[in-house]
Amino acid sequence: MTGRICGTGSCLPKEVWDNDRLSQMVDTSDEWIRERTGIRQRHIATGEETTVSLAVGAARAALEDAGISAEEIDLLMVATVSPDEFFPTTSCRVQDAIGAVNATCFDLNAACTGFIFALNTAQAYISQGIYRTALIIGAERLSNLTNWEDRTTCILFGDGAGAAVVRAQDEAADASADAACGSNSKSAFDGENARERSDGVAGERNGNSTCGMDGTRVGNSICGVDGTRGGNSTCGMAGANVSPGRYAQVTHSVGAKGDALTCVSRNQAKYAGVDAPETYLQMDGRAVFKFAVSKVPAVILELAEKEKIDLAEVKYFVLHQANERIIQGIRKKLKPEILHLAEGHLREEHLREKDRPENQTEQEDEKKPDVSVNKAQAQENVREEKTPESEEEYEARFPVNIHDTGNTSSASIPILLDQLNKEGKLQRGDKLILAGFGAGLSYGASYMVW
Repeated sequence: MTGRICGTGSCLPKEVWDNDRLSQMVDTSDEWIRERTGIRQRHIATGEETTVSLAVGAARAALEDAGISAEEIDLLMVATVSPDEFFPTTSCRVQDAIGAVNATCFDLNAACTGFIFALNTAQAYISQGIYRTALIIGAERLSNLTNWEDRTTCILFGDGAGAAVVRAQDEAADASADAACGSNSKSAFDGENARERSDGVAGERNGNSTCGMDGTRVGNSICGVDGTRGGNSTCGMAGANVSPGRYAQVTHSVGAKGDALTCVSRNQAKYAGVDAPETYLQMDGRAVFKFAVSKVPAVILELAEKEKIDLAEVKYFVLHQANERIIQGIRKKLKPEILHLAEGHLREEHLREKDRPENQTEQEDEKKPDVSVNKAQAQENVREEKTPESEEEYEARFPVNIHDTGNTSSASIPILLDQLNKEGKLQRGDKLILAGFGAGLSYGASYMVW
């Protein structure tokens, strides 16, 4: 039994802070931020917008896209590092708001890798037949954790939520099981009948939000799936040629490097009335950058080797949107593998690093021997080169939306996934790899058939 994504949704606060606004708050500029991060703007929650309300907006949009009711959800998970309260959990608040009365609810904290870890968890439950329909949400209000006087971190983060409905489908991909996720693939709000406030309360349009709309800004929130893709949605395929579902994952954590990205809880007596910078997001940017550019290609390659996946057949690599330069670095490292070029260098480096103790990596990097292979080895390693594609075509395999959202931590992957979905770029049977990294430090990659 495999879980298949059959609906997506997202919700972004209506308030947008561009780089010029930040330049009035800290010593920075639009050019400096764009050059180092690729970010042009980010969405910031204000007023009544909360982590819960953003999660609710994304959840409702995903349910509408899937064409199912909230009562059909039997597992509801929220990945977040920025809950509005320690308890009740964000997931229980969402359950109450959307009416998912039959769902078991809990939150998960794996920072920016949170959505991938939550998706893996849902797949484990589904594969064992414990649950059949899961609603997975990544939701963050990072603006509450950001020191707006620290230019090294405040330029990076934004608020938002993304969600996916995952439903059980057996490996034979029988159409009847797939059809259970909605027979008409009605993923669209019509713009008149489905207004939602960003606090999760259904009602007429009152200036507070539009959830599940076409992505245009109305009122105070953008929460959107436009639904125009119709048959491209992964629900409602009864009687159609349904491709087999598949899911595989690899994850790792390196607690020894945890100090590279931290945020200490203020819920301690010693912080009463004290303005302590350690209670805001703290990051060693250089260490995180190096970690991401090294570990994400390695874990994708590990996944491909473990599951015998030809990376050339993967349509999209949906990466955590932390920094455009990180995405560029990952993309560059994976290019030989994806395009079937000489692959010996990346494989040799990956296999050696896999067997090396984590705390030796940096020291050995400085005296790394030549890992190039001789001609015989290279000839043995090189697969038949695929039809050349342009640089633009290759880059399109790594979609990016960080320009407009900033780093939304656990929400970044589902927000990007929903964007691809609502733009009609995902077709039934497409092969995807989702990959992320974040505080912990943790990282992972998941392979799925859409």
